[in-house]
Amino acid sequence: MIFQNIIRDSLGEKEWIWFWNAIQKILNSFDEKEFIEDFALAGKYLKAKAVMKDAGDLPRNIVQATLAEIGRVEMLLSLASISPSFLAEFVHRLYSMGDNKEQIAILKALPLLPDPQSFLPVALEAHRSNVTTVFSALACDNPFPADFMEEFHFNNLVLKALFVGLSLACIHNLEKRLNPKMAQMVQDWILEREAAHRPINPEVWMVVVPFAKDAWLEKVYHYLSHPQPEHRYWAALSLGKTREEKHLPYLEKQESEEKDAL
Repeated sequence: MIFQNIIRDSLGEKEWIWFWNAIQKILNSFDEKEFIEDFALAGKYLKAKAVMKDAGDLPRNIVQATLAEIGRVEMLLSLASISPSFLAEFVHRLYSMGDNKEQIAILKALPLLPDPQSFLPVALEAHRSNVTTVFSALACDNPFPADFMEEFHFNNLVLKALFVGLSLACIHNLEKRLNPKMAQMVQDWILEREAAHRPINPEVWMVVVPFAKDAWLEKVYHYLSHPQPEHRYWAALSLGKTREEKHLPYLEKQESEEKDAL
């Protein structure tokens, strides 16, 4: 078991015996109904906090997971080891019938399962979820969207993250998936927010700046003197990352005037 030490070190003897038996049933005599029941019961037996002695190369979404989530991920990995061809269809059904906590665990497991691309229907269903915690399990610190979602769906995931108030910085490999269509969608979102006098997530500049032209560059330069230091920070950082010399006078001016530690 990949997470055996984490789970064993986090549980009392009774809870560990239950979990060990659940895994053995999967490996030795898998029964779909029993698996579904044990997958739900994991929330009862794995209530303790996960003990992470050494995170190693674990994905960030697993490092931050609850023990019940890690246990459910381990159950799915155990099932994958005996029946990978059956997995995609079963996991989709398991996701559809699961509660929010079970769905979150499934989403965190997706990048670790064999042939992750086959679980795209599960990811797209989570993409449409109105439950923020479920959507966040897909969008935040999860390698799956950046690795396997096509541009249209990934762009919409970024836009939805803005709408529900998530940090864009938590989207795994966002910078590698930036594209002009995404920038245009975010620009439209910014204009709508400005027109309604509503706050704007300062992280939007990392999406906009690489493709900004003329009026939009002027807008970004204007935000270098915004009252909120977060806007000044993200505007300057995004401009600096382009390494384009035309931005240098604006950045030098900000540097000479900036007083905030951020």
